[in-house]
Amino acid sequence: HMMKRTKKVIAIMSVLCVMGSFTMHADKVSAAEAATEQTTTESSKSMKKEVKSYSNGKKGLNKLKKKLKKQIKGYHGTHSIYVKNLDTNEWMVINNKKIRPASTIKLYNMATVYDQISKKKMKESSYVKGQMKSMITVSSNDAYNNLLIKMGKGSPAKGIRMINKFCKKHGYKQTEAGGTLSPSSTRNTCWLLRSHTTVKDLGHILEDIYRGQCVSKSASKKMLNYLKKQQRKWKIPAGLPKGVKSANKTGEVKTFEHDAAIVFSRKADYIIVVMTDGDGAAISHIRSISRTVYKYFN
Repeated sequence: HMMKRTKKVIAIMSVLCVMGSFTMHADKVSAAEAATEQTTTESSKSMKKEVKSYSNGKKGLNKLKKKLKKQIKGYHGTHSIYVKNLDTNEWMVINNKKIRPASTIKLYNMATVYDQISKKKMKESSYVKGQMKSMITVSSNDAYNNLLIKMGKGSPAKGIRMINKFCKKHGYKQTEAGGTLSPSSTRNTCWLLRSHTTVKDLGHILEDIYRGQCVSKSASKKMLNYLKKQQRKWKIPAGLPKGVKSANKTGEVKTFEHDAAIVFSRKADYIIVVMTDGDGAAISHIRSISRTVYKYFN
């Protein structure tokens, strides 16, 4: 009778061991599945977080770079070119160096004004809106100077320092505003240093505006709308087929001719910045460069 009892106990224990083993295995499988699921979720989140931007752009467009280098070889003076495909995040640059910006400096003024508005240090009054529109769409020097004075609470020098501080903070590190612009009817003028920027910095601020990353989404949208209403369209936009939309800011002074644009073409949205010095046929050449870039993407 004792032997039967012992066998029964052993049999029950064996069953319990098997069940325990199965439970442990199931737990391990569940834990592994949970870990896999967590890794997949984290990976998915990471992919969602990776937003295209200037900072994570990829150097490329080698065929286009080769084509443009060959094209400008026959031009007089110096030429700097930056192009970025905003859809693929690829970019290329030729001769990135500090150049006198002329009226392209107004892009940085516009962004700094909106930065001050976002910090409640300035009001987006009808006066400010009017000056902004004139500064960007018809490139008014008076409007540029008036906004400097407004930002600096009467001091254009303070306004200039605010632009330079904004540029340094937001990664436009090869850009500095130097003084009020002339010709202008503004009497309150100042001169601190020689202004300079680069094609890459201009491309950077245009991309930030395009992607809604300059100051804020709403501020970027307003800035882009001003650029889309540009009236000075005889450089980069003039090299595009009829009906192709763009948003640009020109600059010209003495021997310098520049244009910086976002182009909304059928097969790609892209940025193109061309800065020239000493090229007597610069306007025509900028149009030709614009045509080459458009044809490459389309």
